[in-house]
Amino acid sequence: MKKSKYIIIILSLISIIFLIGKDYFIKDTNKQVKSIKTNPLQKNIKERKEIDILVPDYAVPPEDMIKDFEKKTGIKPNFKIMNWSRISKTLEYEEKKPDIVQLDWTWVGRYKKLNLISPIEVSNEEIEAMPSLKAFAIEDKFYAKPYFNEFRIGLFNQKQYLDSGIENIPKTWDEIYYSSKQIRDKNINRYPYHIRLSDTEYTSIDFISLAFSRNGKVFNEDGSIDIESARDTLDFINQMYYEEYISPASKDIYILDDYRRIATGETSFMIGSSSYLIGLNDKSKSSIAGEVKDIRIPGIDGSSNYILSCPEGLAIMENSKDKESAKEYIDWFTSKNVQEKLFLNSNIIPSRLDVLDEIIKSKKLKTTGEILESAKIASTPIPDIDKIYMKEMLEIISFSINKMIIGEKSLDESLYFMDDSIRNLINGNPIPDEVKQTVD
Repeated sequence: MKKSKYIIIILSLISIIFLIGKDYFIKDTNKQVKSIKTNPLQKNIKERKEIDILVPDYAVPPEDMIKDFEKKTGIKPNFKIMNWSRISKTLEYEEKKPDIVQLDWTWVGRYKKLNLISPIEVSNEEIEAMPSLKAFAIEDKFYAKPYFNEFRIGLFNQKQYLDSGIENIPKTWDEIYYSSKQIRDKNINRYPYHIRLSDTEYTSIDFISLAFSRNGKVFNEDGSIDIESARDTLDFINQMYYEEYISPASKDIYILDDYRRIATGETSFMIGSSSYLIGLNDKSKSSIAGEVKDIRIPGIDGSSNYILSCPEGLAIMENSKDKESAKEYIDWFTSKNVQEKLFLNSNIIPSRLDVLDEIIKSKKLKTTGEILESAKIASTPIPDIDKIYMKEMLEIISFSINKMIIGEKSLDESLYFMDDSIRNLINGNPIPDEVKQTVD
């Protein structure tokens, strides 16, 4: 009996040890299987993803960068190249939508209204590093991340100023007026001041930039035009044009001609795009390379603290079936490392201030340094309600200014036509038929 009892106890212990070992083995095996399943390399191989991206040619990274992104993430970007201006005209009518699209700062409200783009998550670090993010914000939500840091800067031909006996850098709009007079009187330049005055959206951008720099305000919170700021700006344009400091050709000028005016010495001063500075120091792109310097845009009492931000960004389409991969690409494209490489490869002004600072310090971008200060304070004077109607507003503003310049409307008529048309627009009415005719 005693022997049988001992045998039973021993067998029971063996059974317990077996069961414990079996359970441990199963758990350990499951753990290994789970580990294999969640291995990121295996996941990338098994779940390879593709996203479609609609952008201009300059927003396509070099092939080696694309391959590196694909290797690290398992996401393959498929690019469709389209002219910048065509994207805005065709995207909303295309049946097959991309996952990511180029987004200009003037399109964000319209695309949101049409439910074409999706809000994108941004960090506090990104907001601090990329102030131009705010141009893509509506009701505290961001709808794109900027990769091309377009903002307005002052460009003046230092040689022409010095040849005219002007040694000081212009800091106020009164100084621009009097220096323009002196430059012309000394026969240094026939048309020393330049601004676009054609019936195109570029004229509206120049008007908004000028009004903002002079008065710190362009629109009221309800979306209407600020009458005093608009009148002051139109009065300055009128004076400069009719005293013949601005070329008559400006009433018909387009985007490429705008850059040519400063790059060939045809004008002495203008507000221009930050990206112009790259070509102005390139002998293959400018016959007067080195003569033109960048400065902070003038204001009323000194250099202005109101600089217009005009960035280009990447947005995620609302109907994208893989928003996660789309965001991963945009995060990568706007990262510090990629931004620096894009500048070196494509001459894209970085949206990140730390990268812009680095390329200035390393002299990869020739500048007085004011471009960085302007980038830090560049902002948008456009209220949320106006962002929705931006396309139509730009048409109204350019139409009004052009009619004033060619003599079909007086300053007051242009001002109140602009004001009435914008008020009607934000109240849900269409733009006037006469504006539509010139646009079409």
